[in-house]
Amino acid sequence: MTDAETKTDAETKTDAETMTNAETFKKNNFVIVRNFLDPFLVKYLASYYREVRDHGAGQFHTDWTSLNCNGDPAADAVLYSLRSTIEAEIGLKLWPTYSFVRIYKKGDSVGRHKDSPANQISCNMNIARGDVDWPLGVSDGETNNSVIFQPGDAMIYRGFMLDHWREKFQGDHQVQLIVGFVVQDGRFDGLRFYGRGKPMYQPKGVRRAGPVKLTKAVLWRIREAYRKRAGTE
Repeated sequence: MTDAETKTDAETKTDAETMTNAETFKKNNFVIVRNFLDPFLVKYLASYYREVRDHGAGQFHTDWTSLNCNGDPAADAVLYSLRSTIEAEIGLKLWPTYSFVRIYKKGDSVGRHKDSPANQISCNMNIARGDVDWPLGVSDGETNNSVIFQPGDAMIYRGFMLDHWREKFQGDHQVQLIVGFVVQDGRFDGLRFYGRGKPMYQPKGVRRAGPVKLTKAVLWRIREAYRKRAGTE
C-alpha cells in the first residue's frame, strides 16, 4: 500500500492534473475541488455554525465524536441548491438523499469506514477551521490519499466504495458539511430523498423512497447486501 499527498496549486502540474474533474472522478472515484463554495456562503455558514457551537440549537446533539445534525435546514438548502453544480463536476445525474453537519473539537477523531448506500456520492465541504491542518484520509485499498481542506474546499467521492477517516484532532475547531446523493436510475435509485417523504422540490411524477425510517440496522443490511454485488452503479 502506498501513500500520496494531494498537490497544492503552487506545485508543478502533472498530466493527471490537467484532466477534467469528471475524468478525475471517473478514474479515482474522488475529486478535490478547491474554492468550491462561494466565499459569502462560506462566511455565512461559518457564522451560523459558530452560533450553534457557542449557544446551541435544538436539532443538534453530541454523539460519540462530535456535535452534529442530520437535516439541518441550512445544510439541506446547500444539498438542494448545489446538486446541479455537483452533477456538472462529476458528469453524473443525481438524486439528493440527505445532509449532515459535524462541528469538531480537540480530541475528536473519525474511524476508518465506508458510508451507507445513501452516500453513493458524497460531497464533503469545509466550512470553518482553525490553524491546525486535519487531513482526511481516503483509500481505495491500494493507495492512501491525505486531503487537507481550506474553507470552501470540497471533496466529491464515492463514499460507499472508499474508506475514509481522520486521526485524532489536535486543533480547536473544524466544521464539515456533507451532502449525499445517489445516481439516477442506478443501483441505489430507490434511496432518493432518503425516506423523508415528498419534499417540495421533488419533480412531478417522481416516486419517493417512502415514509419509512431507515434505521442503522436496516441500512447495515442494505449495505452488506449491495456490497456482495459487482459493479459501481
